[in-house]
Amino acid sequence: MAASFGLWWIAHKGALVTALGLSRDLLHLAIGGLAFAVLLGVLRSRAGAWCAVLAIELTNEAGDLITGLALSGDARIGDTVSDIALTLLVPTILWSWLVAIDAWFPRAHRRLGATRRRRRAGRRRAARPAVLPA
Repeated sequence: MAASFGLWWIAHKGALVTALGLSRDLLHLAIGGLAFAVLLGVLRSRAGAWCAVLAIELTNEAGDLITGLALSGDARIGDTVSDIALTLLVPTILWSWLVAIDAWFPRAHRRLGATRRRRRAGRRRAARPAVLPA
């Protein structure tokens, strides 16, 4: 299934660029940032989201290299490196900003965490059955 999706993606990537009216470089920037934001919300880990974007991009570039070699015999390593760098630029900047915000406003982060812990503790207490004294 993954192989069929890969072939589908490679075949339709050009149509996506044409339909959106964006250059390939701008598309790499936009998709990298969007993927990082979505994966950050799902995984709740900055490092995990960044690594997932890297894995997705490496898979995409491997498909591009294989297709380029099969069609023209040219690997175009320079384009591959540029695409990886552009895709990871926005996630790296967002990650840096999130780390800076945590460093600049540590009390706000602690308060938010404390509020979540209090809510969870309240739910746990309410869920326990009351024990009547004997």
